[in-house]
Amino acid sequence: MKESINISERSFEISDSIVICSEPRGGSTWLMSIVYCLTQSIINWEPLHPGSGVVPISFLWGDRPDIPEKNNNPEYLQVMSKILTLKVGTPWTLQFASAKDLAICSHVLTKFVRANLLLPWMTRNFQFRHKPILIVRHPIPTALSQIQAFDNNSPFANRFNIPKCVNNQRLIKHEPYLTSLRSKLERHVALWLINNLPTLTHSRQKYSWRIIYYENLIVDPVGEITKLFSDLHLPLNMKVLSHIPFRNPSFTSFKRSFNPDPVKQLNKWMSRLSADDLKKIQDIFIYFNFNLYSVSSAFPNI
Repeated sequence: MKESINISERSFEISDSIVICSEPRGGSTWLMSIVYCLTQSIINWEPLHPGSGVVPISFLWGDRPDIPEKNNNPEYLQVMSKILTLKVGTPWTLQFASAKDLAICSHVLTKFVRANLLLPWMTRNFQFRHKPILIVRHPIPTALSQIQAFDNNSPFANRFNIPKCVNNQRLIKHEPYLTSLRSKLERHVALWLINNLPTLTHSRQKYSWRIIYYENLIVDPVGEITKLFSDLHLPLNMKVLSHIPFRNPSFTSFKRSFNPDPVKQLNKWMSRLSADDLKKIQDIFIYFNFNLYSVSSAFPNI
């Protein structure tokens, strides 16, 4: 039986927070595991989960909250402040936290797969000593993995239904287009773009949060982590780094391991799709004027 911990025993500063954001199946758990091994941190796991997280249902934040960066709603600010300082928790959010971590940690390490759109708002309203991290993975393998993990057994809905949540104008705007798409893969890719392009193209993207690309991390984990910690002004113990089992992808999947050839692993999804599939997805990229990734390469165009 997992030990219970009393988070009220410790007080943390928002400025010391380490924040990791990504799409679901985008590599955030793997990166969280690495950062945890290299820092004195306590893990705050998915506090925005609509059923098991800590946000009041009355907020109607839904599954992907989108708060304009100039919004200064005091209740929103208060709940995010409590999240980042571990003043609130549930068995779900504390499932990877331990009493030992609580006793010795200096950072709250919060992992989100629902906060990509919140990064402009968060960084405008809170001061971070360490820039929040956005890990970005190619939308096609991300979508394929999301379908396999969460949407494999449900029938495809011909009509896209707008979820009931605050600030869902981005979905209302694209509802006809989303409804026009004819497969789960197409719709998941389009939603990836709708839910990430505002953050990826934001004017403060280069200054207020740090993007790390999943593909680069797979190919050169030591080099990418070294650069990341330098940019975030976090001390890095190279001896510990050298002993991290990078081929074990995350806390949640110890039983499987990565292909020893990382480039082959990253290219694997390309053989699963037909030329027609790829053309339809490229059309989606064109519709959204998206060129960070393409259908002809597993790697970002940077």
